[in-house]
Amino acid sequence: MDFKKIIWMARAFFLKPYFGSIGNLSYIGKPISLLNKKNIFLGRNVHIYPNARIETYQDGKIKIEDDVSISENVHIVSAGGTLVIGKGTLIGPNVFISNSDHEYRDVKQNIVNQPLICKEVVIGSENYIGTGVAILPGTSTGIHTIIGAHAVVSKKYGSYNVIVGTPGKVVKTYDTNTKKWK
Repeated sequence: MDFKKIIWMARAFFLKPYFGSIGNLSYIGKPISLLNKKNIFLGRNVHIYPNARIETYQDGKIKIEDDVSISENVHIVSAGGTLVIGKGTLIGPNVFISNSDHEYRDVKQNIVNQPLICKEVVIGSENYIGTGVAILPGTSTGIHTIIGAHAVVSKKYGSYNVIVGTPGKVVKTYDTNTKKWK
């Protein structure tokens, strides 16, 4: 392990009292933007690289399970309920993940001042999320799902899928019975 990562691991250790929890061997790169750290829960061996922005609002919580790697410039936000990132997931750079969005009903009022709408987001275990992906409120994935670069996803997907495009569509599924891709 290089010296920089040892420093990041020490940083995570000293930040532990300010978080909901941080598991052993986790590290947090610098710079990073964190808001309401008490509502952020990191499992064991979670790696967060520089320029990440992780924030919670209202009663939102973020749970990042064991062995997750979050690349540079990732923005994760929860404003209601718990946003979950499953164990063993790899998140590429420049990804946006949110379980909330601004309502847009009153055209006489600025969108920023309108209420937030929250929908569950659950990213399954051992997913791969490509560069520039946007994961929007209401998204859930099963295990071993790949979301291709720059896809925009906003619905429920099963396990062993390859999802690409805007909006995200399943283009390949692994059949666990035949052990073949279809």
